[in-house]
Amino acid sequence: MAVDKVSLDLRAPVINAGSPAKATIFQPLEVTCDALSLPSNPLRVVLIYEEAGSIVQVPFSELGNDAFTVTFTPTVLGERKLRVLGWEDLFRKSVKALEKRVDARVAELIDFEDVVSEAVLRCKGLGKISPSTKLYKEVFPTLKELLKKVAGGPLNAVVEVLDSLVLKGREIEVVEDDARELLRLLSDDDLSEVCSVPLRKDDVSELIFEVFVERERSTFGCWYELFPRSLGGFTGVVDVLPRLRDLGVDVLYLPPVHPIGVTGRKGKNNSLIAGEQDVGSPWAIGSHLGGHDSIDPTLGGFEEFAEMLTTAADLGVEVALDLALQCSLDHPWVVEHPEWFVHRSDGSIAFAENPPKRYEDIVPINFFPSSESDRVALWNEIHRVVKFWIEKGVRIFRVDNPHTKPMSFWEWLISTIRKEYLDVVFLAEAFTRPKIMYKLAEVGFSQSYTYFTWRNSPSEISSYVSELYSNEVKTYFRPNFWPNTPDILSGVLRWGLRSDFELRLLLASTLSPSYGIYSGYEFLENEPFSLESEEYQNSEKYEIKIRDYKVGGVLDDLISTVNNFRRSHLAMQRMANVVFLPIDGESLLAFLRFAPERDDYVLVVCNFNTKGISEGALYLPDVLPGGKAFEEAQGYDSLTGEHYTFRKGHNFIRLDPAKTPGHLVSLTFRE
Repeated sequence: MAVDKVSLDLRAPVINAGSPAKATIFQPLEVTCDALSLPSNPLRVVLIYEEAGSIVQVPFSELGNDAFTVTFTPTVLGERKLRVLGWEDLFRKSVKALEKRVDARVAELIDFEDVVSEAVLRCKGLGKISPSTKLYKEVFPTLKELLKKVAGGPLNAVVEVLDSLVLKGREIEVVEDDARELLRLLSDDDLSEVCSVPLRKDDVSELIFEVFVERERSTFGCWYELFPRSLGGFTGVVDVLPRLRDLGVDVLYLPPVHPIGVTGRKGKNNSLIAGEQDVGSPWAIGSHLGGHDSIDPTLGGFEEFAEMLTTAADLGVEVALDLALQCSLDHPWVVEHPEWFVHRSDGSIAFAENPPKRYEDIVPINFFPSSESDRVALWNEIHRVVKFWIEKGVRIFRVDNPHTKPMSFWEWLISTIRKEYLDVVFLAEAFTRPKIMYKLAEVGFSQSYTYFTWRNSPSEISSYVSELYSNEVKTYFRPNFWPNTPDILSGVLRWGLRSDFELRLLLASTLSPSYGIYSGYEFLENEPFSLESEEYQNSEKYEIKIRDYKVGGVLDDLISTVNNFRRSHLAMQRMANVVFLPIDGESLLAFLRFAPERDDYVLVVCNFNTKGISEGALYLPDVLPGGKAFEEAQGYDSLTGEHYTFRKGHNFIRLDPAKTPGHLVSLTFRE
């Protein structure tokens, strides 16, 4: 039975059984672990992974209290296996013990002879290890080169100094300079590294975990949702793409583009009776014209669809499609595969409902029909549909209500798709219980809608963001903050002022790397259906809505400003790098975003009093995240074009919502 000498416990990323942690290509992922052995024995802990066909070894740094940390920055998409190896560094123990004896002036010549002899024997022993052994290849891939370097330098120097001391025949404690010189040579980084390598595989403890690396858009981006039919179809979308590019939109999300059913079609404002001119809800998918692999002819055909994708790509915008796994009663699947649907006792197919909401124009799919062969056929058909759109050029899917489908289905579908297409991104539109939202992330969804829409006070925002970026959540759940959607007009946006819209935009775009708005936001559309409802009056879900995109919205400049700022600051593209700051005043919220390796620090201050001026004192710490010590920083506010000086400790803040919703400041530091 193999017995580990060192106990290794992974602390971050947090991984639940069977679910790899998420990582983003070219973004650092912090790996921390606890490593325990005998208290007197120092440890070596390293991270091992394969990169471009070579084994890479990165040493952990000690945090104290038996904790170790290292940063892993992936450069390849897909599943990556990472190995943490730990062993007792007995040579370092010997050198540390010798240093204590020298400090206490009790060291003798034989003490030095013992340690130097240990170094020589270790180097000789390691030199005998065959390059073909697993220990050589995986525990220390550059050992051969380092041995040559050590033998020709530090090791020879150590032996020469020891020989000179022996020849002098003097007491070491009398010649302290010689003792210190020998200690310095024994502590040489290369020599220490070589002499720390274990001679036996059994001396090494191992911990293995996996991460799934996705592309940048899985974490960072500005989304914009619009209904193509309100623009006359795909050609109309092409016409507004330059404007979206100028706004800084990264992802254009389109609701379902498929044929819309006639049976049970809804009229304006979700009316049960549709007139001849009513266009119905795009989520009532399927008619005699086709189903999930077809396009509503009023939008154009596949040629126009392809032109839209190409134009968008040329402008740096990706197109995301809605994956809504539900049907109209007119969908071909209903006729061809009635076994895929839920039936009432009278034999009729049940329509969808979430009381008090009822969807008479939609029927849900039964993902576990009575026959296993029917289940396999259904799942394979959905897989075919997703692959169909991928091969048309779509690489991002916003998935409608995934929490109403089985977790096992999503785990199967996403993992199967990613075996062929590593760059596909899935956004979960799930407004449900937290554990269900987190589980969807665990089974494969790249990111998710959140409760941001319903968090309105500074304390609610800071508490919720802190939860999302906690160690327990941040390594598998990526948030996407939306102030509004076609279904949701909530909080201060209901009959809201321009300042309300500005505030919510600033919060969404600065608190999360991914955020989105539904078209109409920049035009300050703010009228709900009723006092109780969060639906829009004259909702675009049921009718065509005309907006003057050529003139643009009143928030266009603000949107482009914050998006340009986000793209120019690495700190804004990272996950879980938000630190809230102490600030006086119930209406103010302040936080830092940071990327220390680029010396990139961003300060954001928001005024939740959208009707009046707020004042207060902001307190900056002596040392910023990442260990940045400072006395004074210069700040440039991209929202106002003004320059400020910020100092550690107390800073006065005054914000007028008639001028700006807050501060969006890039900090620079004097040397």
